[in-house]
Amino acid sequence: MRLGPVKDMLADETYLSTERLMIRRDSVGFSAMSTMCTYDLSALRRINTGNTYIWSSTHTTSKYSATGKVLEGPATAPLPYYYLRLDSKLHGGPIDTLYVQIGIERDPEWRLPFGDGAERYIKGAPVEPDKVAPIEKNLEN
Repeated sequence: MRLGPVKDMLADETYLSTERLMIRRDSVGFSAMSTMCTYDLSALRRINTGNTYIWSSTHTTSKYSATGKVLEGPATAPLPYYYLRLDSKLHGGPIDTLYVQIGIERDPEWRLPFGDGAERYIKGAPVEPDKVAPIEKNLEN
């Protein structure tokens, strides 16, 4: 699924409500976390709790931490993290765009490293299409 230009995802957190995803960027790279309840697939709403926030189901009492860990049920599974990439060759479209593969779950610690090409967009340098990392590069990590 096409998420949008990398330049629009440079904040520490970018909430994409339509896609029901939270995109995070840290010193290592990008990650994508679902914001759909793992119990009933309802949209989660973000509730500020002082200096942090939680995710709360709109239909049940399920609550999750900001990083997706279950705080209260009936949900028992944490929010999934998905595989991200910059390779647009399979989908077409601009190469300065972030894509997520819903259904390919990653460990919450996994990141799309800046070394996969994102640093070029962040620094503003042009990128040649053949320099974008292929999808298979991070599947083994």
